[in-house]
Amino acid sequence: QMLQYFSNHTHEPPLTVWSAHDSTLICLLCNFQLEQPAVWPEYASYLMLELLDVDGELAVRFSLNGQVLKSNHNDRSGVEWISLNTLTDKMLAVGTETMIM
Repeated sequence: QMLQYFSNHTHEPPLTVWSAHDSTLICLLCNFQLEQPAVWPEYASYLMLELLDVDGELAVRFSLNGQVLKSNHNDRSGVEWISLNTLTDKMLAVGTETMIM
């Protein structure tokens, strides 16, 4: 649902805030296959998904409390963002595999 929101924007996306517990943040980190943060998310932690325009391609950059976290879904090494299309495809594939099991 988060990724669909990004994909369907028609202008500069507004700020959207989702609230969750630390354990939910950890689940999101795992589902997005983000690198492990240095510390467990503390009280009032936040996971930020930034929608970027990288050479005309939509991309997402993740950060936890301001620390950029790279996605292991990314096929491009050394970059802090992942293509929105790549991320969506990978997430759909993982969801399909989970449903089959």
